[in-house]
Formats: sequence, structure tokens, C-alpha cells
Amino acid sequence: MIYIHVKMWYRVPMYLDLFSAKVFITVVEEGSFSLASKKLFITQPAVSFQIKALENMYNSTFIIRKQGGLKLTKAGETFYNFAKKFVKLNDELVNSIRIQHQKEKKDLIIGASSTFGEYLLPKILIKFREAYPNIKTGFRIGKSPAILSGLANRDIDIGIVGNPLSTSVEYEELLEDPLVMIVPKKYNYNDSPLKLKGVLELPFIIREEESGVTWCWKHYLLKHNVSWNKVKIRAIVHCNACAKAAVKEGWGACVLSKIAISESSQHYNILDFEGRLKRYFYFAYLEEKVKDPRINLFRKFLKINFSHDSLPS
Repeated sequence: MIYIHVKMWYRVPMYLDLFSAKVFITVVEEGSFSLASKKLFITQPAVSFQIKALENMYNSTFIIRKQGGLKLTKAGETFYNFAKKFVKLNDELVNSIRIQHQKEKKDLIIGASSTFGEYLLPKILIKFREAYPNIKTGFRIGKSPAILSGLANRDIDIGIVGNPLSTSVEYEELLEDPLVMIVPKKYNYNDSPLKLKGVLELPFIIREEESGVTWCWKHYLLKHNVSWNKVKIRAIVHCNACAKAAVKEGWGACVLSKIAISESSQHYNILDFEGRLKRYFYFAYLEEKVKDPRINLFRKFLKINFSHDSLPS
């Protein structure tokens, strides 16, 4: 009896998934496993696991760790080039399907960041529908990054945001939004305009990191040479209603849009900043969308009816 031993040099993988390809590309382009993990918001062991799994799948070494960086093997270079094509092809596929959905979609979808969406957008849409009853509209409310992401993905036609984060989107100033501080009345603090030195002695309720109000508040402090670390943060909340409720309970002071403080309260004082603290709401859109006549109508409607100095009532 004769036994024949055959060594398998290559094991055909079942499939290459998109996430693994993106992890590999990020590691190569960042030149570091740790930097890739930060960019992808996953742990470094998770990144290492993905790379090792790919190397096992293709029975090849793709990356060699060297002092001062990483080096791709020949197989790694080949895989990187094909992974780039794979990810690009998937992006083109997703974009094509979204564009097709956009063509089939009848409603004009308007996205707005939380303050504008909660307090102004419903009133605006009522007036817009009265003026243009044949244009069907829908709206979504979320954080500025989510609205801008929806624009980039073509899920939203128009965005109104308080924090112009994305560089792939066109912006136009729409409305000035003064910011104020609300302070529990039991603190007996009612200086207006506010002096920073006294204000920073108070505990604070703040909106989340992505909030346009928080972004503006940080820059105001920076402008006055005050570190954000000087702010005594007692709680972080994710909506205006939660912020106001926390202040009413006496947890601390809070900086909010004046639009969100439409009602007077027996529980807190509403105070203005020295030198006036303000931000803007921005009309955000993709350049390619300007050809849509509905978007131009809504854009002109906002400009004509709501100037920098007036709010819809």
C-alpha cells in the first residue's frame, strides 16, 4: 500500500467581508494598529484579530511589524489593492441604490438638529405646506452629525444644523441663535450680563459633546482664555427637556439656546452672557441637490420668511 502526502499551500477562503477589508485598509493607511483602532472605534485586540483572521484565511502573511512602523509583504500589497477596489465597488453600489431610492421617493425629507427640529421646524412646515400644498414633506430630528450623515447618504434632502461639521456639505447661514444660561433660583444667582469668574463657581449641566450648544460654549470659554476643564460638570444630558428638568431640580446651571427657553419658569433665572454668546443655524445641502426645484423653493421660503433677526412665531 502506498501513502501519498499532499501539502496544501493555499486554502480558499469562504468570503471576504467588508468590515475586515476596511480594518486592513485602515491599519495600512494609518501605519499603526493602535491608530486604526481609534479611528474605527474598536479595541486594538479586535484589530489584531481581524488582521490575523485574514492572514489565516489566505494562508499568507500580509503585515510585518517593524520598529517604527509596519511593512506590507508582497501578498499584503496585493490584498491591499484588491481590498481598496472591493470597498470602492461596495460604496458605488450603495450610492447607486440610494440614488435610485431618491428618484423613486416622492416626499421632500428635511432633517434638523434637535433644537431647531423641536421648536421651529413644525411651525415652518405648517406654513410651507400652506404655501405649497402640492409638495409632500417629511422630517427627521437628530443630532447635527446624524443629520449631516443623512445628507451625505442621500437619505435626507435638506439639513438644518447648528454645528457645521462636515466638509462635504454646502452651508448657508440661516438664523442667529442667542445662547443663554439658566440657573436654579435657589442659587440666588441673577447677575446679567454674566461674569465668567462668578459663573464658573457653579455646577453645570451640559449637553452632549456633539451638541452645537456645547461646541459654541467651549469656543466662548477658549476665546476668554478659560479651559473647558474649569467647568464643574455635574451631568451630561442629551436633550433640552432633560437639561431644563435637571436645572429645575437644582442640579446646576445650564447653557441652552434661547429658542429652547420659550417659557418663563418659577424654578430658574434666564441670564444673558457678557459680550453676547450666540451661534447660527445653517441650511445644509449637497451641491448636486440644488437642481431639485423643491429644495430651491424651501430654501427661498426660509430666506424670505425667516431672517437673521426674526424667529417664526
